[in-house]
Amino acid sequence: MNGRVYWKCTAGLFVLFAGLTVVYLHRVPGLMGDEASEGENVYEILHVKPLTVVGERSYIGPVSDYLRVPFLLLFGYTAASLRAVVLVFSWLTFWLLACVLYRVFSENQALMGLVFVVFSPMYLTQERLGWAISLLPFYAVSIPSVLLLQWRYRWLTAGLLAGLGVATHILFLPTAAGVAAAAMLHFMLQLRGGRLVVRRAAAAFLLAAIGFWAGFGSQFAVLRLLTDDQGKPEAVAAALPDRLAALPELAVYLLSGSSYISRYTGLEMTAVARAVITATIGGLALIGTVVCLRRRGGQLFLAGVLVHAGVLLFMIDRFTLRYFVTFVLAVWLLAGLGTGWILGLVARSRFVPNGRGHAFAAASVAVGLGVWFAVGVLIPFLRTGGSTADFSLANRTDSAAALVDVRPLLACLSEAGPVYTENVHIWNRLQYVSHGRRDIQVLTESDAAAAKWLVHYREPAGERGAEDCTAASAERCPELKHFCVLPVK
Repeated sequence: MNGRVYWKCTAGLFVLFAGLTVVYLHRVPGLMGDEASEGENVYEILHVKPLTVVGERSYIGPVSDYLRVPFLLLFGYTAASLRAVVLVFSWLTFWLLACVLYRVFSENQALMGLVFVVFSPMYLTQERLGWAISLLPFYAVSIPSVLLLQWRYRWLTAGLLAGLGVATHILFLPTAAGVAAAAMLHFMLQLRGGRLVVRRAAAAFLLAAIGFWAGFGSQFAVLRLLTDDQGKPEAVAAALPDRLAALPELAVYLLSGSSYISRYTGLEMTAVARAVITATIGGLALIGTVVCLRRRGGQLFLAGVLVHAGVLLFMIDRFTLRYFVTFVLAVWLLAGLGTGWILGLVARSRFVPNGRGHAFAAASVAVGLGVWFAVGVLIPFLRTGGSTADFSLANRTDSAAALVDVRPLLACLSEAGPVYTENVHIWNRLQYVSHGRRDIQVLTESDAAAAKWLVHYREPAGERGAEDCTAASAERCPELKHFCVLPVK
């Protein structure tokens, strides 16, 4: 495959990718409580405090909030307003990743690596969510794309991007550490140059540090001053052995994409399907690891991934899907590189006479993964509006209720009078939407006594708590699948 074929195929893949990322973005998934909570920050920027250095949490900066402002002014208080920023950065990530892979690997390996990342179920599900952590893949790809440029200020710019990434969400810190480790390895492999290499390394790290603190300095001050929502680091570190013990089981749920799909549908893959997909991705990733070991850029990538995984497991206090997106995408990237290497062997054996065969294979994999996303996620969600069922995350469970469609609930509450809910995620959604709708009145906890209606989730049939709704004859909208709206007694 030559460069011209690579870029033509990449352009075609982008058309498919753009379509999958934008289709039904306004309603699949439903507005999430954490999205709405960050959207509340945008409301405050517009109407309460136009200048702020504090985001939705002390470990989430306001960078993404300011980026959302023009979209919120354009689309109003909707899910689309919050997700438009992520959509734009997702498209940028596509092209940056295509450029980085093209510079480091062969064309067929780069093309397959790109396909395995951006069409994976992890990327297509998580990058539809309009919260700050969805921007981390962009930062992860933008840093190496800058460092590959022959530009005088590339280290300063890379440090700035790393700082902005950590300022956007503290969970970018493991990736920043991985990039720093890869940079150290880069200079260590050149030490035969003696003092000149040492001076270059010192200058590079100094510029990177200046850029990093320029991007992260204000957020670091916030982290030091506002500590109530950060947990206790010593308790998190003490639980590390338990997380490591549960990691192999979790890996099956993550690498297969099962839990990422379950978050939309509430349905888990069968154990056989999870095992087969994980074994396939794992085997291809091992081949991709060998491919990386044979290239300088690949060696740096592997070093960064290992450091990222170690720091991540040390930082997190529990298993949550969003924490592992970057790592899982890295494994799928390795699987793509391994697939590209296999295709190269096939081409050399003359079964595939030219690079167009690689392009056809990449397009076939992209279409196959796209169909998987449409059939396994998009269509079921459009049909059911999501689910309130629980799904497994190895040593804990999570609920798909976070992503259910809230539009039927909003229609039910229109002109219903004062409403309150004890569930913070439901409240965040209603509060955010109410800024743009006068027909919905949401009360705070201090005013809850004046509420006319109470809202909570409708549990799946047979689950404990389901009778709370079905036994209530005065329920306002009994046709709601996922919510109960009950009169205040």
